[in-house]
Amino acid sequence: MAPGGPNDPRLQFGVSLLPSVQPLSAHLELVHAAESSGLDLIGIQDHPYHPGFLDTFAVIGMLLARTERVRFFPDVANLPLRPPAVLAKMAASLDLLSGGRFELGLGAGGSWQAISTLGVARLTARLGAQSPGMFEVTGRLADGWAAPIPSYLPYEQWSPAQQQIDAAARQAGRHPSSIRRIAQVVGTIAPVPQSDWVPTGADPLRGDAAQWAEVIRYLSNELRFDTFIFWPEQASIEQIDRFARDVVPAALASHSSQPPA
Repeated sequence: MAPGGPNDPRLQFGVSLLPSVQPLSAHLELVHAAESSGLDLIGIQDHPYHPGFLDTFAVIGMLLARTERVRFFPDVANLPLRPPAVLAKMAASLDLLSGGRFELGLGAGGSWQAISTLGVARLTARLGAQSPGMFEVTGRLADGWAAPIPSYLPYEQWSPAQQQIDAAARQAGRHPSSIRRIAQVVGTIAPVPQSDWVPTGADPLRGDAAQWAEVIRYLSNELRFDTFIFWPEQASIEQIDRFARDVVPAALASHSSQPPA
């Protein structure tokens, strides 16, 4: 397994960005801030039906060509609008051309009202893997699970989902630890402490670096996540820097101070 795969034991960190229609320099500023500060992953959200967004895979290809180390993934690819065989070839091409820096995140589509406007027949509504059937597929086949943001799957449902994925993995003869677990946390990193976070509902996390680190510690130790994707409410170099330079070191220190399981 290549470094950064599901069998890599270290915690990993990244940021999710929008493929908004803006100058190339604006995308590069955010991505270079993430790469230079040591983040592992950059997710680019995929909403092909949104008139204000560029094509996610075109953006990822452009950014792969202008970076050296950081890995990219669609967060997550909208399967109803991307034929599987073409999507597979595109993903393999990006991975080969970038020297292995592309990961394929898949989702079944969450906004069917918008998806159907592009001529796709309406199917059962799902986004990412957030239903028992998708948990079973994840445990049986996938390299990892990117938990949908809490507005789709509230925090209190993350642990039951983990257990269903574990059960499906064992039934398929796989060890649950072979599946990377990605927590996606929406919020804002403030310069001073804010109100305490509770692991229920879908409210954004708003707190200082120490509060963010404590949430990551909880998600790692209690819910067994090993990768953390920051969804900034307002993407900026300042927010990415605070996450990479303040939150990540504090989270790693908190994680390393925990006794072995």
